[in-house]
Amino acid sequence: MNIKKIAQFLYRGTPEEERQQEEDLENLQTPHILVTTPQRLLDILSSHGMDFVKIHNLSYIGVDDFTSMIDEELYLESSVKAPVVTLLDFVMKLQDLKKKQKDLNPQVVLIADDSSSENLISNLKEYTKWIDWKFFAPVGNFKEDNEIPFYKYVGKDAAVSTVLVSPRFTEESEKSGKFKVSLHDMRPYEYGASPKQWIDTLNKNSYGDAETYKKYRNSKWSSVPTSVKKGELEILCAGLGKLLKKKTTEAWMKDGKSALVVHPDEYNSKYVAEVLSGKTGKKVRTFDIRNDSLRFSEMACKDSDSEILVLNVSSLIGLTLPGLDTIFVLGVNTIKSVHHLSTIIGRTRLQNGLVPDKEYTLFSQVSQSSTETRPRSRTFILCSVLPYGSLDPFDRNFLERAFITNGLIRQLPAVGVQEIWNEDLQKEYDSAINGPFEDQYSNGTTVFGGLKISGSITDQ
Repeated sequence: MNIKKIAQFLYRGTPEEERQQEEDLENLQTPHILVTTPQRLLDILSSHGMDFVKIHNLSYIGVDDFTSMIDEELYLESSVKAPVVTLLDFVMKLQDLKKKQKDLNPQVVLIADDSSSENLISNLKEYTKWIDWKFFAPVGNFKEDNEIPFYKYVGKDAAVSTVLVSPRFTEESEKSGKFKVSLHDMRPYEYGASPKQWIDTLNKNSYGDAETYKKYRNSKWSSVPTSVKKGELEILCAGLGKLLKKKTTEAWMKDGKSALVVHPDEYNSKYVAEVLSGKTGKKVRTFDIRNDSLRFSEMACKDSDSEILVLNVSSLIGLTLPGLDTIFVLGVNTIKSVHHLSTIIGRTRLQNGLVPDKEYTLFSQVSQSSTETRPRSRTFILCSVLPYGSLDPFDRNFLERAFITNGLIRQLPAVGVQEIWNEDLQKEYDSAINGPFEDQYSNGTTVFGGLKISGSITDQ
């Protein structure tokens, strides 16, 4: 049976693969089923229109990985139309088309991943009240937030390293803007060995939950002046430059490997690449979605020098990057939600563009933490902290919940020197997570190390 006569598939791929997908769709006059990822569908509709996808012939449109379009940090009713709103607009147009022409329009199935919760769907409905949701019927079971899944969302052979970057200012720093950075491995989380321990960690803290954390982080980040945000970016880039010189990192990235740096959407990738180039001394450029999908493959690495490619986090969704095994995440703010972490780490692939099924074991299977067992991929999360300070307790709790929820992710050191942690710090952390927090960023004077950062700062 020629499956192309029945179904067409539109997914992100190499330029050649995407062109072939479009040619197949154009040449086949009567497809019955279209399966696509949301952004790929929007791109096709924007460039070719509804007639190109043979809308009158389709009986079914399956939108795979629909929840990847729901940006939990973007208010859906804002002046900037979110991609998910554009997609729902398309669904509404199909309904209008049906009313005008009295034809059967395609059944649209929005396929959510198995981490989707009732809360996520409720929030979507709350911010899109103009959608007539009676035309949408939930199918399947949507789990509760903080519920333990059956299988891992992040493969057991993918490892994560959390690196704390602390700037060290001198008396001349306020005048010269120069600083140095210190790196420490964040104290690894102790997951425990029973579901009760995991569930307790996810639920026991009064202020350690998704909604409270989202409000806290949005309030904090929106109150920080642009100059301070740029200062934090330079600190993180300086930290990455120092991390790349560590023996463990050099050993991991040998043989001309290239790496991907992922940053928050708020920053322009070209600007991030410029800062990184100056801080690392490496070859750095922005990632070209159309032409760089095979850049991390074994053949590409042999044919060219290693380099660092920079991409904003929203553009990462849906990409298949064969051979990618190294991702650097610039700041906790890059990770939009607990489940978003699996989207980032999930971009790492084997040379054939796949991830072995055997990696997605039962949730309860704890990966070996021995540094002697080489992982398939590594994701380095760089977090800025104040001089002689510690990571924001709410950010620390967020990462712990993300590591647990996505499958007790394997943790590895990257620096070799762990942060100082004692009973007093533990008490401060527990007090913050279990008691009301104050918006310490409300007056817009947040600074690094007691210094107001009003311009560019450089490391020594």
